[in-house]
Amino acid sequence: VINSASTGSVCSQQSFSYTLNSTITGTTYTWGRAAVTGINNAVVSGQTSQVISETLNNLTTSPIAVTYQIVPEVNGCSGNSFDYVVTVQPIPATPSASNNGPVCEASALNLSTAELSGAGYLWSGPAGFSSTDRTPVVSNMSNTNAGSYSVRVVVNGCQSLPGSTSVSVKPRPAIPQASNSSPVCNGETVTLSAPIILGATYQWTGPNGYAMNARTASITNATPSLEGRYALTVTVDGCTSLPGTTDIVVNTVPTEFNVFANGPVCENEALRLLADSIRSASYNWYGPGGFFSNIRERSYNVCNYRMLVLIR
Repeated sequence: VINSASTGSVCSQQSFSYTLNSTITGTTYTWGRAAVTGINNAVVSGQTSQVISETLNNLTTSPIAVTYQIVPEVNGCSGNSFDYVVTVQPIPATPSASNNGPVCEASALNLSTAELSGAGYLWSGPAGFSSTDRTPVVSNMSNTNAGSYSVRVVVNGCQSLPGSTSVSVKPRPAIPQASNSSPVCNGETVTLSAPIILGATYQWTGPNGYAMNARTASITNATPSLEGRYALTVTVDGCTSLPGTTDIVVNTVPTEFNVFANGPVCENEALRLLADSIRSASYNWYGPGGFFSNIRERSYNVCNYRMLVLIR
């Protein structure tokens, strides 16, 4: 009695081995198989090996059953014929692979292949990439991720030949040097600017929803509410840089302040000049005889004449 499995499955063009076993020691075997439509293998007959080892070629897109007739023999006596049926699975068609490239540095690569019922997917690519998703994503792309990506489909345990797609990575522009003309006074114009970059478009953003798509931009009638950090990105060949930043400062013009003097003073006495203390202010004193000082509080020896003092 043959106690080997009666059925099996194998992929087309994949070698297989099937060992014949019996409950009776010393059993020998004679086996063969007929021609089968769709199987590109010649008829086999009169084989006496205990191991059936073949590579069957399925020319179709459907599974095909191939039957081996096996006759056991012990001490010159033949036993009942035994059939071993192996199903030859077709090799899936080579899949087509695609991608959303060329992609920008640091952006995401989307790979794709058509959906096939009952299939599994095996992707491979540069930098050790692998995935079993049908539409895998490679994030934060760099030059090391550029190259050829291939996918195989697996149906009934049989792998297709690989389909491939080539991916290129475009460099991201360098961070732009953003600058501005501040500090400016309340009501004045402040200008944002950046160097010329060949082929670039520019995008400024800032406080209060500010946005401008020019290399240089002027903000008229500046107010302290416009103070803050402004960011600039540049886009070249579809790839956008990280932002460069610059801080705008708008100083409020003092609208009212007081100046003081200890006069009248006598000839050769010291005249003391003093102005209100104003946050972040600088001071310029002017007076007769070419007098000038940039100190908020100043003592000055005078003669017997009147002095005009201005602050700005």
